[in-house]
Amino acid sequence: MPLTHFTLTRQSDSAVCPFTAEGTRFGCIRYVYAGGGITIHWHPRWGWCAADEAGEVIGLSLSVPRAEQRNRPPEGLWVSRNGEASHVFDLRWGQGVEVEAA
Repeated sequence: MPLTHFTLTRQSDSAVCPFTAEGTRFGCIRYVYAGGGITIHWHPRWGWCAADEAGEVIGLSLSVPRAEQRNRPPEGLWVSRNGEASHVFDLRWGQGVEVEAA
């Protein structure tokens, strides 16, 4: 079953960043940040990565080496770059979307 959503939680202040599946890139599902401007997608050189609107890589998984990554962004630690600041995040699958009761 494809991964439809996940969250990145910033360790320094517990800010939660929800991502939802939207389209594809390089043959894999692409995930879009609900706040806009950032996607997480598969890249042939970097593996799963975060990119800004210009397509510049701004984040990578620290938990799983590229050669061991599979068909979804790896859970665990990620690091990002925002200007001169760096942040550490925790990626968790299946979190961040409210599901309405039937």
